[in-house]
Parts: sequence; C-alpha cells; structure tokens
Amino acid sequence: MYNAILPLKMLPRACYAISMLLLLCAMSFAQGTFTDSRDGRTYKIARIGTQTWMAQNLDYSGEDGDIGICQDNDPKNCQKYGRLYNWESAMLACPDGWHLPSDEEWQTLAAFAGGREIAGQKLKARSGWEKWDCESTSVDDRGRTKKNSKCNSDNYGFSAGPSSNKNTYSDWWTATESHWGAIDTYMLYNSTEMSFQGKEWKMYQSNNNYSKSKTLSVRCLKGEGKLPSSFVAKKTAMATEQAAKKAEKAAEAANPLTTEDTEEGTILRGSTLAKKLAWLDRSAESHNTYIIEVNANENIAPHTFEYKGAINIAIVIRGDDENRIIRLKSHGYMFTVKQNVTFILDNNITLNGHNGNNDNIINVRGGTFEMNGGATITGNTTYGGVYVESGSTFDMNGGIISNNGKSADFMGGGVDNRGTFNMNGGTISNNIANKGGGVYSNGTFTMRGGTISGNTANEGGGVYRENGGNFIMKAGTITGNTASKYGGGVYVSGGWNVTFTKTGGTITGYNSDRIEGNAVKDDDGVIARRGHAVYVDEKRRKETTADQETNLSTSDDRGSWDD
Repeated sequence: MYNAILPLKMLPRACYAISMLLLLCAMSFAQGTFTDSRDGRTYKIARIGTQTWMAQNLDYSGEDGDIGICQDNDPKNCQKYGRLYNWESAMLACPDGWHLPSDEEWQTLAAFAGGREIAGQKLKARSGWEKWDCESTSVDDRGRTKKNSKCNSDNYGFSAGPSSNKNTYSDWWTATESHWGAIDTYMLYNSTEMSFQGKEWKMYQSNNNYSKSKTLSVRCLKGEGKLPSSFVAKKTAMATEQAAKKAEKAAEAANPLTTEDTEEGTILRGSTLAKKLAWLDRSAESHNTYIIEVNANENIAPHTFEYKGAINIAIVIRGDDENRIIRLKSHGYMFTVKQNVTFILDNNITLNGHNGNNDNIINVRGGTFEMNGGATITGNTTYGGVYVESGSTFDMNGGIISNNGKSADFMGGGVDNRGTFNMNGGTISNNIANKGGGVYSNGTFTMRGGTISGNTANEGGGVYRENGGNFIMKAGTITGNTASKYGGGVYVSGGWNVTFTKTGGTITGYNSDRIEGNAVKDDDGVIARRGHAVYVDEKRRKETTADQETNLSTSDDRGSWDD
C-alpha cells in the first residue's frame, strides 16, 4: 500500500495532505487474528490507536464448560454473541497477555473514536443490530437538502455486536470497581453514544448499577493490565487448574475407558477413576460385578455408590500392577455405600484422607463394605477410617486401617461400628480416639482374626464396646494398645447389662508383658486396677494376658477375671 504513494514533492499540496491522512489512518488501526492456546479458538483483533482489542466477545468456558454461561443456556448464542460472565469470572477469563480493560482504557478507546457521543456509531458492527431509522435529511440555509446518517459505520474494525439475541444492546464489564459494584460499558442499537453506567449515572440511579453477580460480555485488551493483588493468586490457581484438567483430558484421550466382560465381572480399564465412577452411575445393572482397575494415583471428590432401581451390585476397586493411592481432594466421605451395593476394596489400593477432613473415609450406609489384603485406609487425621451405620455391614478380611482419628470427643479412630462388623483378618493400628482408639462398637462386633494394635484412647485403647452392642472374640490378637483411663485393650461399657464373650484369640496385658502388653497409663505412668487387658468394672477386669485358652464372659463375675 505504501509503495503506491508518489514522491511527496511531486504532489499538489491537497494531495499531499490526503496522503498523509491516509498514512496516519493506516498506522492508527489494523486488523488481524489471535488464537487462544487454551481452547484453540481464533478471534479477530483490531489495533486502534495505541490499543489492540479483540474484535469479538470472549467465548472461553474452561475445560469443564463451567466458566461463564450462554444466554438461555444455548451454545449457539455463545458462538454468535460470546459468553456472559459475572465480574469475578470476567477478571480472570482473558488469556495470558490479555486483560479485562479498565474504565480508563475504555475511555481511551472512546476518545480515539471521536468521543463518547459518537464512539458508539463508529465502533458498532454494520449488521446484526435491530433495525432503526438511522438516516435523516435536513435543508441548509441555501435550501440544499443534506443527508444525515447515524448508522453504524465500524470505522476501526472493532465490530461491536449485540450481547444477546435481543439485538438491541451490548454490555461489557470493565475491571474498575465502583461504590455500588463495578463499572460497565454499553451501547444501544439506536444511539451513537458509548456509555459508562458506573461512572456517569450511578450516583443518581442506583438501579442502573450492575452488581458483580450479573453476567455481561467481555472484550479483552492486549497487555497484562493492572490486576488487583487479590486476583493474582486466583488467576494463577485458575490457570493451574485448567492446565491440569486439559492434561487429564489429553491423558484420557490417549488412554480411553474400556470394558471387558470376564468370569470375575466387568473390568473397567483406562481413563480416570472419576470417569469410571461416572460410567457406573449411567450403566451399572442389577446382579453384576464391576471391577475398577486404577492405573495411576488420583485425587477424587466424595462419591456415593447408589444405583436406584437396581439390586445386588458389587463394585471392586483395585490397583493394576502396583499400589495406587486415591486421595480425597475435598471434605466429606470419600466413598458412601448405599443399600443394594457391596463395595470391595481390593489389592494394591490405598485410600488417603487428609488433615482437616470432617468425615470418615468410608461411610457404609445401608450397604456392605469388604476390605481385602493389600488395601489400606489411612491419613484421615482429624476423623476416622470407616463408619458403619445401623443396618450396614463391614467385613474386614485383610488390609490395614491406620493413622486415622483424633483424641477429642471422637469415637472409633479406625472403625466406628453401629451395625455389623466382622473382623476376619487385617490390621487396625495406630489410630486415635476418645473412645475406642482402634474400634468403637455399639452394634455387633465379631473378631475371628486379624490384629488390633498400637491404638490410643482415653477409654478402650484397642476396642470400646458400648452399651447395647455385642463383642464376640473368637480369634485374632489385641495387643500394644493404650488407654489413659480404663481398658488398655478392651473397655466394656454398660455394667451388668452388657455382652462380651471371648472364646479364642489373645488379649495381652501389661502385668504379663510390660513391653508389648496392652496398658492403662497416663503422663505420670502406669495405672493399676484399670484393666490393662480388659475392663468391665471393678470385679470384672483382666490385668494379665488372656491367651487362646482363656475364656472371658461378662455373664460370669468369677471365671478367669483377675482379682
């Protein structure tokens, strides 16, 4: 274009002035495109004066489609008019190298386009708006008819279109806050003006103030801008989260979910645990077993196994070729097991809670939970491992429940049983609670194997058997637990109206084994006559080890109890 201009000395003065004007205009605005690397969308851009603007409304929704909304929840409206954002989302939505423009930066644009009284006409697109009578005629003092046009001219390629299918207005957020909320910039179909509600009208008409919860369009301006300090960390966190989700989608695409019907059941492989659980929500059928193979360490939100209208469904979770860790990424029960569901935690899986969680890792609420060898439940250090509600069942065949619970006003650091708990194997160790460091039970607890060791409580270091429940010990070992008040190994509450029967297994006592024996002790040392092995009351207590041959029963105040 510039090569076509003749040497300036050969041009008449008038032509010289026109050429300079054209050159100045060419330098003042230009058009191009920009591709957002986050989602691959390409936007037209316009350099207008010293600024470079997106010439289309932003349409970024995030990896999960939950940033901003489409008018009437119709994706076609997003494609045509761009997405609508509340103010906080708008502050974070522009891509790197771009920002939500301030009120001052919008004012700069308006000034370049001739001032706010005429900027709307020069910046609006020529089509897409509601029709109106934008042309008129007038007669000058010499009687000549003159045409006057207020029609949209889009002089600079800004191409402002309407924000919605009403086709009557555009309304964009600015980054500038006001006393009432935040300032917005808008244009009307039948006006040449470019208006700034927050700055010019809000002091008179508070109903014109746009609160930050409203959803408006976004135009991004090139440059980093001046992001308030309170948004810097949010912007970084959002970018990190979206990048992680994008990587997860890429990994899923490379390793898609597959299913295989086998004699064991339907095996779900590939993809992520969250996707597999979602597949089960849609596809699980009665009388089937589904085996989820976890192929990587994952963080998940709380999930409920519930399939309304279906019965007799078994869900197995196991690692593939090595131990996989599933971490809880928010507060709540990691897994809740509802009626008609059996949840089996199998080999090579560790469920990891976190400090500060406000619920157990497993909640058995009407269903059945089974735990096998190679499974671990750990790290829920402000709440417990497994909570078994009334009418529910927990079968522990193997595995480890360790390092869960807290000391204050808490029951069952490892297992809190209000239903049926069958311990056939495995280890419950190093948990902590006020009552029942290892196990608290006011339901039915039958111990046929396994070990309860190294747990701590005020009462019932290993097991606290609450009034109204039954504790039957047929095998297994309870050893190395500590209570600060009563029952280093087992505390049986409820006086004479209780049921505790031991016909097998071993409960060690400090008076027989001062190294590994269960003990009652506090900061000042060992406390006598509080039931190192078992405490029911003063007449029914066991300070020495109750071995395989020693039978104990709360129905007998003599028998093998210690004096």
